[in-house]
Amino acid sequence: MTGQLERSLVWGNTWNIEKGLQSQAYLETLEQITARAKIEALDRSIETLNIELLEIQAEHLDTLAKLPFYHKDPFDRLIIAQNLVENIPLVTKDGAFTNYSVMLLW
Repeated sequence: MTGQLERSLVWGNTWNIEKGLQSQAYLETLEQITARAKIEALDRSIETLNIELLEIQAEHLDTLAKLPFYHKDPFDRLIIAQNLVENIPLVTKDGAFTNYSVMLLW
């Protein structure tokens, strides 16, 4: 009886691990599909609204390297650097942007 119980426990644990891995794989696939759908929706919105994407240029990075560290978020700092180089107005409610000489609409 003990051997049968051990085999049953091993089989039960193996089955649970396999189901857990399948569930994890399913969730990862679902996340990938969701992420892909969001990217596709963003692409459609960019096209529909006729938005021009601003690529990161060497001049943006040079300006970024010289910025004082009033703002700690690296992505926001890049936006600030692009604003300073391109002289494009920003819309943000982030008060840290006001520490830089950026053109804010809001």
